[in-house]
Amino acid sequence: MNILFMGTPLYAVPVLQQLHAEFGISGVITAPDKKSGRSLNLMPSPIKVEAQVLDIPCHQPSSLRNIKSKNLIQRLNPDVIVVVAYGLLIPLDILNVPQFGCINLHPSLLPLLRGPSPVADAILNRHSKTGITLMQLDEGMDTGAIINQRNYVLNYTETTPDLTFKLFEVGGDLIVEYLNNLSKGILPVKTPQIESASSITHKHLKEHGEIDWHKSADSIESQLRAFVPWPGSTTRWKNKSIKIIQGRVTPELPPSNSTPGTILPVTDSKFKNRILICTGFGILEIEKIQLEGKKVMSASEFLRGYPLLPGSIFK
Repeated sequence: MNILFMGTPLYAVPVLQQLHAEFGISGVITAPDKKSGRSLNLMPSPIKVEAQVLDIPCHQPSSLRNIKSKNLIQRLNPDVIVVVAYGLLIPLDILNVPQFGCINLHPSLLPLLRGPSPVADAILNRHSKTGITLMQLDEGMDTGAIINQRNYVLNYTETTPDLTFKLFEVGGDLIVEYLNNLSKGILPVKTPQIESASSITHKHLKEHGEIDWHKSADSIESQLRAFVPWPGSTTRWKNKSIKIIQGRVTPELPPSNSTPGTILPVTDSKFKNRILICTGFGILEIEKIQLEGKKVMSASEFLRGYPLLPGSIFK
């Protein structure tokens, strides 16, 4: 079977490795090299790097919406195209090239959480479960028929990067199962999505990371995990920006009636050298913190260099 793989980020790499080991990938399409770092050197995508390691021919069209790209796909003549976080919508004339079309992994239980931020939104909104969907691509945004799904039960400790890798690891197994069936002549049942049950996610912007201390401690803690690495979770203290890297809810402490965002005095010796913040409901302990222009520090490290006076307020 002639399989073409389209993908870009790091979490697509294990899927490429698995499929190449199982079936042999004939070609890879990934995003063009991008300028990165202070020196703005051109950097290849993780998928390009891995394709070179595996000695798979790699192509990097700047767009798929031109005759040159269509001719490239036709020349490669794939039986199926596997798409794993390629990053661009694929036009209909390319979707129709392979005999078995294009299949795609989406890290949610479609039709829920379509769009660019399904993992972050599942964490942010404290969903009890999410999952991974193998779908047939069409011209819409995550609207194609469902081939297979797997559930994932959230334990409320996941970060967006961790959960993304876990979901795509499961997704790799779904693709292997699908391709094995195709090779045996077994065509899957494809279930159309129910539009009335759909929900949409949106790209998170920098300002979305500003912490609203009037929210509950649970809600803020979920934000800390959801907004890794982007857009991060920030607050202000003495006109300086502070990024809160990690925190935990402290149900063992009684609620405070202080203004949300207030740094609370430590009255229990077991909380010595810790940072406790009043929220709209509950108390959040800050475990890792980063002052603008400085390295990430534990709470105790931060307090040694920047004493926080009880009663001062994060805004």
